[in-house]
Formats: sequence, structure tokens, C-alpha cells
Amino acid sequence: MGDLFKNRLSKDGIIVSTEKVKDKETFRSNIMERVKKEMDENQGCQLQGTFKVYRVPGNFHIASHAFGDIKMILQRQGYSFDYSYTINHLSFGNKKDFNYISRKFTDLEMIHPVDGVEGEAEMRTNNEGKEVAKATKSMFYLVAVPSYFESGLFRYHVY
Repeated sequence: MGDLFKNRLSKDGIIVSTEKVKDKETFRSNIMERVKKEMDENQGCQLQGTFKVYRVPGNFHIASHAFGDIKMILQRQGYSFDYSYTINHLSFGNKKDFNYISRKFTDLEMIHPVDGVEGEAEMRTNNEGKEVAKATKSMFYLVAVPSYFESGLFRYHVY
């Protein structure tokens, strides 16, 4: 029902590798060793992809709580997590339709309200006196409004 990819980024923001999220290694010790290596190299990540959203009320989450045990072990070993983020782009609908609509309906300005939104975790001092990021939770309430565009015999449907 879509594909989600994680781009591993160097400390300079250059893509080091791309991994399909659902194909990742599932052994906990392997995940922990990989995360240690990524943190030692000051890597970041960028998520991109698509997934199917049905037209019913619902929500989606991007979270790390499934790895709470690994996070806790790494924090005890002195690692600190950075929960800052930037939403480069978020839209609902078929990318091909968006591209076509942008080209053919030139008087229309496509607006994606959360594009460019940034978030940064608050810092706190831990028991050893080290500044660490607090776990953070950002929530957005979005309303996807259906839009139809017709050109000749074709009808394009986006949100």
C-alpha cells in the first residue's frame, strides 16, 4: 500500500544510502549496532515515499516508540537523540496528477500548508549535567479537501 524510504544523511546533509523501511533488519541487536554507527558518524535521516490513505477519518504517525528499549540502552551509554525535524513536503493525492495540474492549470497556485514547517525539541539537563533533548511530540490537524480538475476527457482528483 505504498513505499516508505529512509535516506541516511551524512552530517553535511548528503545522502549516504537509501533503505526501504519495511525491508529493514528486525533483530534488535543489529538495529542497535546500526544506530550506534549512524550516531557516531553524526548521521541524520530523511523519510520519503507514499502510502495509501482511505477517505475515512484517521491518522498516521512517524514515531520511534517501537524502539524505546534500544533508545534507553543507548542513552545509558551516553548517546543523545536529536528530535528536530523539517517537513519538506506533504500532500495527499497522486504525484502525477499534481504535476499535470501544475503544468496545465497555470493560473492555479498549489498550496501545501505544512511544507517547510520545522520543529525542534526542548533541551533539558540530565542526571550527569549533560544537555539532552526531551522526547518531543508534534501534532498537526489537517483537513484534506477533495479537488477535481477536468481537461478534455480526463478528470484529475487530488486533495
